Amino acid sequence: MKKLFTFVAAALLAVGANAQVQTVASYAVTQSSTLAGDDNTPDGGTGCSVQLHGTTIDVKDGVHYGLKLDSEAKYVQIDFDDALEAGDQVNISFFLGGNASVENKDGVQLSNAKTSAEDYQVLAYMYAQPADKKNLVTKEYTAVGGEKKFIVQKIFTGASSFFHAVVVKRGSSLPTAATTWDFTQLSSTDKANLNADANWESADFDGDTGWKNANTLAARNVYIALTANNANLALTEGLLFARDNSAGLGAGQVVIKEGKALNLTGSVDLIKIENLAKNDIVRVKFYSNSASEARGFNVTNATPASIMSASKDDVAEAELTVSADGDLILSTTKSVNIVALTINAELPTGIESVKAAAAKADSAIYNLAGQKVNNGFKGIAIQNGKKVILK
Repeated sequence: MKKLFTFVAAALLAVGANAQVQTVASYAVTQSSTLAGDDNTPDGGTGCSVQLHGTTIDVKDGVHYGLKLDSEAKYVQIDFDDALEAGDQVNISFFLGGNASVENKDGVQLSNAKTSAEDYQVLAYMYAQPADKKNLVTKEYTAVGGEKKFIVQKIFTGASSFFHAVVVKRGSSLPTAATTWDFTQLSSTDKANLNADANWESADFDGDTGWKNANTLAARNVYIALTANNANLALTEGLLFARDNSAGLGAGQVVIKEGKALNLTGSVDLIKIENLAKNDIVRVKFYSNSASEARGFNVTNATPASIMSASKDDVAEAELTVSADGDLILSTTKSVNIVALTINAELPTGIESVKAAAAKADSAIYNLAGQKVNNGFKGIAIQNGKKVILK
């Protein structure tokens, strides 16, 4: 059966390349940034400058650089070269310290002046999920027009916050081209490359045949494309994978269950879809890898913020709405199987999960000609009105 895959190269072009969207201001804290303490010498960006009051640059895990905000007296001031226009999208990127908690709503607040100023007004509270601590989070504020200065401070709770970047975009982005990843459809080329690559081991996974990565694929929070035999896997073309733990994306973390699903075996395994447009619709079909424990994903830059499947028997379908132009990240809660993933397209239908098909083994089975067959039949069949693959 031909793999259902409608990947379009234009879908992953940077949003900045879209003629309808213009970046009018940007600044990011980097290793070479020189701001420190009460620094009245602004650090210049594009279309804006930044001043730092009361803190220094901090680094988390050697990946993100940010300005530490751990008290009311410490803040970052952003001055724009030109006043913002109504509808401009202001994206603030930040990360939380390690003491972020469920009880505290941690993050940063965006205001128009220092807290002591008469015109002080909070424009937006930008919260992060506790599970996102030490991960980069981007939140959006829509300008009313006329703003020339922002103050970024921590929300006054227990955790430190770290300002990383500001990007201001003007205009409306076009929707991302329709894209479908159907992880039940493994091409013959992918299969041959997996078999030829010693970095992938063939194995049996609770009755499912397939492959797992034999060696560490990437260090912590380093995103990679999946390859085999020096070629990108068509099965996952356009997706990036990483893991947010000390071991990174280690051996056995990625499992390809032939004809069934893509399995990520641990917690905080990450899938990134780059350069989506605000209001793109991302759909996910997945099921827990546990017979009794609910598992799924925490979601960055889309709503809802988490999606769950109750058990192996529960093939869940979730619809996510992208919150702002940029990347969407799915972070596993524990081992989970992904059947399909789409952007601005309906989920593929007709193939059931392994568990669902097995649970209905006593139901009548028909071949594609409509003839009833016995339980020993192998291949594509019709059972309970749906197509299933019997092996």
